[in-house]
Formats: sequence, C-alpha cells, structure tokens
Amino acid sequence: QKNFVYKGKKYPFDFDLLVKNSNYFFRNREQFENVEYIDLMTSDEEGIDIPEESIEAFISCCQNEPCEVTIKTVIPLQYLSYKYEYPEIISNTENFCQEYNEKIIFESLLFKTKITNKNEEKIFFDTTKEEEIISNNFEKYMNNDKMIELPIPILERIIQANNTKDKINKEMINFLFKILDKKGKDCSILFNNIDFREENICVINRLLNEYSDKFDFNMINSTLLKTTNQITNEMNKQQEEYSKLFSNMKKEFELQKEEIY
Repeated sequence: QKNFVYKGKKYPFDFDLLVKNSNYFFRNREQFENVEYIDLMTSDEEGIDIPEESIEAFISCCQNEPCEVTIKTVIPLQYLSYKYEYPEIISNTENFCQEYNEKIIFESLLFKTKITNKNEEKIFFDTTKEEEIISNNFEKYMNNDKMIELPIPILERIIQANNTKDKINKEMINFLFKILDKKGKDCSILFNNIDFREENICVINRLLNEYSDKFDFNMINSTLLKTTNQITNEMNKQQEEYSKLFSNMKKEFELQKEEIY
C-alpha cells in the first residue's frame, strides 16, 4: 500500500493494482517501488484544484472499484486520467463530457486554462471543441457571467469565429463593453478587426466619451477607418445634395427673373 498526497492529506491505494491500470506507473514502477508517499500534483500544477471526490474516484477506478462521476468531478478526474495515462478512464470521461457538454463547458475551459505549463497532456488542454460550441451558440452563452472569466485569447477566438457568421448587434456590443469594464485595456484587442457595420459611429462615440482612459485606441484602427470613411461619405453625399439643390434653386430663380423682365 502507498499513498497519494495532496494538500497535506493522504489517499491510500494499492500500488500493484495501480501499476496494472496506469501506463505511467507501469512504466515508472521501479522509480516508485520504495516510495510510500507520492505527490499527486507537482509545483507546476498549483494553479488548479482537484476535488477530493475526483481523487477518490480516480483511486477507485485504479483499484477496479465502482465510483461516482458528476459534473463537478469529471474534468479533474479526466485530467488525472491523462496525467497518469489510464486509457479506460480517459474514454469514459470523454463519453461523459460529450453527453453533458453544454453543462460543463465553462468548467472545462476554466480548468484547462489554469495551468501555465502544458508541455504534457497537450490533448487534454485543447479547447477547440469548447470554443466551437460557444461560438456556434454565442447568443445563448453571451450573458453567462462565466464568459467574462475566460482568458482574452479564448474570447478573441470565439468572437472572431462568431463574427464571420452572425451580424453584430447591440447585445454583442454591450457584451464587449462588459468585458472592457471587467478586464480593462488588455481586452481592447477584442474590438480589433470587428466590423460593427451600422453601429460604428455609436461604438466610437461610446469609447471616446466613456472609455477614453480604459481603452487602447490602437486596437480599432481598421474600424475607425471604416467609420471615418462612412462619415466622410455621408458628408460628401450631403454636400452633393446641397449643391444640386442650390443649383436647382439658382436655375429656378433665373427662370423667374426672365419671366419678370
């Protein structure tokens, strides 16, 4: 019998059974042969939290015992299965996540973005599926408070993917400003390369009047150019209309003058 150690607590397990089910421990069994206490996580993984239920579920699976998997525990359990190379748990948790994808999507994204060192378990840390689901159902997830907790690079990819399919509306614009309120200048990049269409002038005015000290205006060069062109075109159009109107009035005046004389 050996023990996993996590946050000062010991979790006993049968090492012989663990070796039979975990490819990682099978491959490194000689290294752990005389080690009684094994750190469940390393210093590179301090940013994440593994619930006790997930640890116990992992140990139960390794010892060929039944365990309960819930929405709260499945992502950390899946991570442990990737970390310690247990193919059966990987497969079972993948099926679970696929069935309850919409309910655990934010838990999955936030968990996967808490670890900075991702040299290992790269497949686990791939967030392409989650980002695609949110992008394809953007209006559904947009008002979820957990959207604001997502890292800026993920938000940028989601917004860009959505922008190619759906029309930018006022609700979308309010969402961007909500993130700007929460994250500050760092999220200015989310406004870059977005075609706000008929909302261009409204967005620029709002940024200038309310966010002049919170927004990096270098991030909207393309949008600002479109807005400037739009304003210029409107002014030119009005100028042409006024010019035609003035010309017609002048002609009318000359005709009336000729009739008088």
